[in-house]
Amino acid sequence: MGSGKGFNLIPRARLFFFTAVIFLGFAAASANARDLSRELLDAASKGDAAQVQALLSQGANVNWQDSRTKMTPLAAAALKGFPQVVKVLLQNGADPEIRDQGDLTPLMLAAARGHLEVAQALLAKGAAVNAKDNLLGRTALIFAIELGHEAVVQALLEKGAEVNVREKIVGWTPLMLAAGFGKVSVVQALIHRGAQVDARDERGHTPLLFAAAKGHTEVILALIARGAAVEARGDQGWSALMWVAAKGYAPALKALMDKGADINGQNRTGQTALILAAFHGHELIVKALMARGADLTVRDQEGRTALTAAEMQNHKQIAAMLRQAGGQ
Repeated sequence: MGSGKGFNLIPRARLFFFTAVIFLGFAAASANARDLSRELLDAASKGDAAQVQALLSQGANVNWQDSRTKMTPLAAAALKGFPQVVKVLLQNGADPEIRDQGDLTPLMLAAARGHLEVAQALLAKGAAVNAKDNLLGRTALIFAIELGHEAVVQALLEKGAEVNVREKIVGWTPLMLAAGFGKVSVVQALIHRGAQVDARDERGHTPLLFAAAKGHTEVILALIARGAAVEARGDQGWSALMWVAAKGYAPALKALMDKGADINGQNRTGQTALILAAFHGHELIVKALMARGADLTVRDQEGRTALTAAEMQNHKQIAAMLRQAGGQ
C-alpha cells in the first residue's frame, strides 16, 4: 500500500509543476500583451504611426480599451486628430464603433474636435454616421454643429447624416442649433438636405425663433426665404419679432418687419414687441416700431403700456418719447 501511495504522489507533483509552469507562461504572455496594448494606446495618442504599426506587428490588441477611460487606440487617435494613425489602425481591424466611457464613438470625438481628415477616414471605413450617444441622443452631426466645425458638417452630410434627428432632452434638431449659432451656410446646407424648417422643440420653438433670440439676421432671412413661418410662437407666445425687440437687435427687427411680422402681436402675458423694447430700454427699437405704426395703447395682463413699462424701469428718454407720441 505504501509503495502505491508513493507511486500516485509523483505524477500529482509533476502535474502540479507542469500546471504551474503553463499558468505562469500564460500569465506572462497575457501581461506582455497588455503591455504592448498599453504602448499601442500611448503611441496612438502621440500620433506615432510607425510605432503603432510596429506594435501591431508584435501582437498588440488593436481594440484594447483602457480600464478607466474605455479609450481604444482608435478613439485616442481620433480625439487627438492623427489621420495617419487612424488609417493604420483601421487597416489593421480597429472597430470604429467601440465607445469610450462617455459613450462616444471615434467619429463623434473627431466631429467634436473638428478633425476633418480623421472623420473622412472613419466614414470611408463605414463608421456609423447616425450613431447616438445614450445620454443626450447626440450624433456626430450635432457635435460638429454645436462646436462650429462646418467642414466636418459638410462631410457628414455627404455621407447621409440624418438632418432631422433630435436631442433627447428638449428635442433640438441640427437646424435649430445651426440657426441659434448663426451658421447661415450650415442652415442652407441642412435645408437643402431636407431639414424641416418649422420643426419645434419641446417648448414649441422653431429654428427661426432660435435665430431671432440671438439676432442672426442672415439666418432669419435664409429661413424665411425657405418658407419659415414668421409668426411661429413658442410655448409662451413669443414671436421672432418679440425676441429681437426684447434683446435690442435692430437689423433683425427691420428684417422681420420687412417680411410682414405682426408688430402688435401679443404673447401669453399680453406683451407686444413695443412693450418689451420699452421695458428693456432699447430706444432704437422703440423708435423703429413706432415708425412702423406700433400701437401705443396696448396693455399687457398687468395693465402696463409701453409708456408705463418704460417708466417702471426708469428709462426716462424712452418714456418721454412715448409720451410725446401720445402714449398713456
